[in-house]
Amino acid sequence: MVVGELHGFMPLSSKMKSSTHDIFLSSPFAGRKLGNGHAYTSISSVQLSKFNFPRKTLITSRRFSTTTAVLADFTKDFMILQTVIPSRFRIEKLMKVDTTVLGLSVQDAIKFPYIASMGIYMFKTDVLLKLLRWNYPTANDFGSEIIPMSAKEYNVQAYLFNGYWEDIGTIKSFFDANLALTDQPPNFHFFDPLKPIFTSPRFLPPTKIEKCRVKDSIVSHGCFLRECSVEHSIVGIRSRLEYGVELKDTMMMGADYYQTEAEIAASLAEGRVPVGVGKDTKIMNCIIDKNARIGKNVIIANKENVQEAERPSEGFYIRSGITVVLKNSVIKDGTII
Repeated sequence: MVVGELHGFMPLSSKMKSSTHDIFLSSPFAGRKLGNGHAYTSISSVQLSKFNFPRKTLITSRRFSTTTAVLADFTKDFMILQTVIPSRFRIEKLMKVDTTVLGLSVQDAIKFPYIASMGIYMFKTDVLLKLLRWNYPTANDFGSEIIPMSAKEYNVQAYLFNGYWEDIGTIKSFFDANLALTDQPPNFHFFDPLKPIFTSPRFLPPTKIEKCRVKDSIVSHGCFLRECSVEHSIVGIRSRLEYGVELKDTMMMGADYYQTEAEIAASLAEGRVPVGVGKDTKIMNCIIDKNARIGKNVIIANKENVQEAERPSEGFYIRSGITVVLKNSVIKDGTII
């Protein structure tokens, strides 16, 4: 799982059409997470490839769309699948199904009455190329176009997954899913030896922590924390937290570069705000995007519980009550949000 920037995306099938020569041409099967990057899951391609699909098939493909049971209030944004026979499915409008047939208990079936597409697919390479190049060259989306249309012609199978899966298509769901990593024990963790998680090597120094209080938090590489308090938060790479800073229920994405001590001193002397969080600043229920400069004696708490606000000229906005400090923005000394 990699903390990313809050940017948009191109439909994945459009991306793949522009580079179909790169699609696993060395393998007879193309196994890949084909989604817009707006979900976290513990499922693996090995898990999918070992699934025991029916042997008899009249079609050249027995590839499938993976699905999972989700809570009722989440389904309004998802493609809903209805299983017809074990592993087979058809596309339906929003409707409840009896998920006890999938092995759920009666109590769990009441909690999870829908089967929603996870947006993860595995194809035979030649079939995938045929679908993209010849069958549906104008299609732009796997979930709403290519999968439903190909189900009429190909033997499309559904893999029913009941492990960890979280949609992160909104600011709140993105925020909650990331902070949930600090729970004890977390629903998703990085330390499963059978499913290791690797990040990009950045060759950063270890984090330096001086007389700090850190509780139920994750601190990434290359950070400087000085006599501050961090609780139920994630601190991204190269972050700098100065004396007296209090961070709670906050996701700080970090920085793309360092400033030297001389550059920091020069910025402060000139009345400018260096990258990071300044002295005696209190922040809670917040996402701090990359390279943000937050001054000293700042309070970001949204005490009035504002749910939605647009303040890009001031370096932030609010979504679902969560304050988002924009990338490269400057929050001046003494600001109260």
